[in-house]
Amino acid sequence: MPESVSTLSRETDWQWTSLGIPTSQAIEETEDLCARMIAHSQVSNESCQYELTWQHYGMGPLDLNIFRGTPHRVTCSPHTFLTERNAGFDIVLMQRGSARAVHGGKTCHLSPGSIILLDSSAKWDLLFPSEQYCISAHMELSWLRKWLPDPSMLAGHVVDSNSQWAAPLISLMNTIASIGLENAPMPRSLLAEQMASLLAIALARPNQNIICHGSELLTRIRSTVYKNFDKPDLSAQQVATDIGISRRHLDKVLASANTTFLTLLENQRFEAARRRLADHHNSLQIAEIAWSCGFSDPGYFARRFKRVFGTSPTSFRDQEQQRPGVN
Repeated sequence: MPESVSTLSRETDWQWTSLGIPTSQAIEETEDLCARMIAHSQVSNESCQYELTWQHYGMGPLDLNIFRGTPHRVTCSPHTFLTERNAGFDIVLMQRGSARAVHGGKTCHLSPGSIILLDSSAKWDLLFPSEQYCISAHMELSWLRKWLPDPSMLAGHVVDSNSQWAAPLISLMNTIASIGLENAPMPRSLLAEQMASLLAIALARPNQNIICHGSELLTRIRSTVYKNFDKPDLSAQQVATDIGISRRHLDKVLASANTTFLTLLENQRFEAARRRLADHHNSLQIAEIAWSCGFSDPGYFARRFKRVFGTSPTSFRDQEQQRPGVN
């Protein structure tokens, strides 16, 4: 029988397969694994047969995942991302088969040997129309920023198999997938750092200086929102003034990262509210939590929270505080 998904962790090496599991249960367990290892996702399959084999290697701040499966579709929503413990990005390398990717409103096609960077804080959609074999590296955002100051500026960008600068990254990922890490020549954490540096090289573009400038501004915008999200009257104009740019320029920088000021602000407010509701030691009432996160109307907060998380703030708090060790 396949190993139970509840026993699997990001820190260990394992292989899970859906073989022998009914399709509906296999999809449910795949979604459960995705939620804990990568990001909350929805898996769909038009046929009555769904099969997936998932090989996982823990590499510290990076996880390598190898997928072999039948045709299916995977979608990730930025709202469900807010429940994730770790914000992250994924390199996806197509080894066999093809895929259609929709990321930040852009549609592209992946063929064998091509790679794409996915941002779990933005909506993305991957369709595998035939049997596929792909390799994915999941990286924590705070760690990845050492090599890519703002990886969201490069998310959705496809590098094809003809790119010589991507060849070292593709070779390293293929080598690990082929022979594993049991006899790796160096510590896994160093291999993870090597992979991140090769990713930065593979995704570099001729207009990198422009990207770096936009990345710096985006980092400052996000930092300003993070520091002031609890102010009910926080506006895009105020943030733009604080960092010394025009409102129009602020909107342009955010658009290049496939987001808007309101999305950025609301995501931060809901993430703060989620954490406070899940905190065993927080005795504030629901309305007080809403106010503390910048929502001036507790009723609006409750309605939007249910739409984002699929449950009311009260039910969410009850469920989370019944779990030992949640904070």
